[in-house]
Amino acid sequence: MEHPIVQRVERAREEGIQVFADQYPYTASATGLEAALLPRWSQAGGRDSLMARLDDPPTLERIKEGMIEGLARRGGADRIQFRRYRPNESIEGQLLSEVAADRDQHPIDTAIKPHQGRKREHCLIQYER
Repeated sequence: MEHPIVQRVERAREEGIQVFADQYPYTASATGLEAALLPRWSQAGGRDSLMARLDDPPTLERIKEGMIEGLARRGGADRIQFRRYRPNESIEGQLLSEVAADRDQHPIDTAIKPHQGRKREHCLIQYER
């Protein structure tokens, strides 16, 4: 059975209406934790500015609040999988929810840890709903 939107496009074409459609054809996408979860304002000014914000407890709390919103938009911690994490390759392939549970942490606390290092040594895969 075709998706209703596909049916609408086909009906419109049958009626002679020229219709174009584009859809991302994959069920997952890859990016870094920063792009996926950190609020954009927290990254303003580059990596050094971000590190300074992470070192400031009140600002860190604001960042975590933004990350909670970002995580919810992406379907939750069971939709985020570590693809590469150089400091601890044993978590590669695990979901953020699994790593957080293993560490007895909130997923946001687990996700913030890689940012507190100086190098970008992580990549994740996000599964679409």
